[in-house]
Amino acid sequence: MNLLPLPALDGGHFVLLLLEGLRGKPLGSKAMTNIQMVGIALILALTVFSTFKDITR
Repeated sequence: MNLLPLPALDGGHFVLLLLEGLRGKPLGSKAMTNIQMVGIALILALTVFSTFKDITR
């Protein structure tokens, strides 16, 4: 679960490292912050969705 390619998880960090390696330069701090915020929002949305589906059963 932790290796999912979501930015807030280890898999997301791995994907970002691969991206930086392909580009040959690191991403900016603002880009990294925005990517992390999107990843956290996706995890929260998945949590809310799964909780809602569990309650409605």
